[in-house]
Amino acid sequence: MKRLTMLLVLIFAIILLPGCKPHDSATYQYIEQPHLYWKDIDVVVTNTDKRHWFATTHRYMVSLTVQSEEYGLTRTFQFDGLGLLGCPAQWEYEIGDTVKAELYSWVLDSTGEVIRREIAKVY
Repeated sequence: MKRLTMLLVLIFAIILLPGCKPHDSATYQYIEQPHLYWKDIDVVVTNTDKRHWFATTHRYMVSLTVQSEEYGLTRTFQFDGLGLLGCPAQWEYEIGDTVKAELYSWVLDSTGEVIRREIAKVY
């Protein structure tokens, strides 16, 4: 029993000791992570594709492409609905309409550099 305990302690020490390496602060390098900022912007609807069919119940599907001229971004969204009152609100949008959208920007706070931007959602 004593040998088994000693063997288990030895195996445990062998497993854990390699993880106890002293920290070398000279090799540590801080990598700044960008922060996410968002705001509402106006976008223009450039394309719509609306589909409605009946299969046991009413089904709706809207494909909506929007463009932000200010930021030079374009994105396509898909909205769907189901049932008599399930028509998505985006069904009413037409080409050329100006609608609200949410813009996501990833920014490095130390330099103010914008890493990435995208249109996140359409209201």
